Amino acid sequence: MLRLIGALLVLQLASALPQVHYSGSVIAPLRSRGQDQPSISPEAVTVTLASLLSIKAPITVDPDVSRQVEQLLEPDLFGRPTAVLSIAIAGSNIDLQNSKAALLVDERRHENVASQLLAAVASVSVTAATLLKQVHLDYTSLQGCGSACLEESLTKALVATGATYAPGAGALKGVVSFEGFDLPISSTAGQLWATELATLYQTAQDVAQDHVRSIQQGSARTGRVLLECSLVSLQAVEQAVGEDSSQYRAATRITMKLVQIVQQLLLDAYDNKMVTQVALLGKVPEPFDSVAGLVQWQEAHRRKLLQSLPASNSLTNAQWSERATAVTSFLVLLAGAFGGVQCLTHMNFKRDTLLFGSAKSD
Repeated sequence: MLRLIGALLVLQLASALPQVHYSGSVIAPLRSRGQDQPSISPEAVTVTLASLLSIKAPITVDPDVSRQVEQLLEPDLFGRPTAVLSIAIAGSNIDLQNSKAALLVDERRHENVASQLLAAVASVSVTAATLLKQVHLDYTSLQGCGSACLEESLTKALVATGATYAPGAGALKGVVSFEGFDLPISSTAGQLWATELATLYQTAQDVAQDHVRSIQQGSARTGRVLLECSLVSLQAVEQAVGEDSSQYRAATRITMKLVQIVQQLLLDAYDNKMVTQVALLGKVPEPFDSVAGLVQWQEAHRRKLLQSLPASNSLTNAQWSERATAVTSFLVLLAGAFGGVQCLTHMNFKRDTLLFGSAKSD
């Protein structure tokens, strides 16, 4: 009995800590649970995401970080993904069931793990802004979509998850029903949650359709794509109704089910050449109680990241490739010249009879 209680406490503690989940063909299976669940540092999250995108990591890689990344990624140079889906989710007691690797975030060297993890994910996005195609699966892609458009997209997203939506007196003021529970979304937290669900589902559908259409037309862009999204409305719902409420648990299940649907939708569009990284942040300390507050918080967070990145890491991917090619060419030429000198020095030449005649005996 004591062992069972201890195991349950360990699982509860693990679910409360920030986690990072990975799935994809190049991800090594690390889906262990409890006390043996592997951990990962925020620095390793940054390096892993940069490695999947085949860009230079924006931080210095020490041996411990390198070991964590090597344990997570399969050694397959030709199986690197075409696209990487990176989703960060704020809120307590959230779990994702279909990942190949679930890792707790190492909190020994970090006071605020959620902020460190969010910065680790976003730093690659900021660094790679000019190196590859980036697609934001959030409200920034649906700025021209009004309230009626958002409500229509919300209805489609909820139907995909098995939930239903009953419209209210105004736009985004109805009631969501799921597994016998009703979730009114007329509050600020509810509207923030509904807006995130609607924009995530609609933008993911648009991205998948555009990619398939470009392939059919032969105009698909070569190179890797970073698909990213931050979902923080669950924390606002948690603050409004409580972590143990049935409404919060239902909102969590709907959100995670939609994340899995979006993941499969994009995976099919990219012909299974996609890796998914889902960062479960836990509680994020920055407050946000509306869509406008969320926009301001994310923009301020990006500006802070841009200012914090060192100038020495501003080398572009093309410049890095050119420098690596030049160094490699120099080493090859140097090795060839050294080998040629050694051959000329130690080669045994035959004595030329035209220049040196044979000795005559008297």
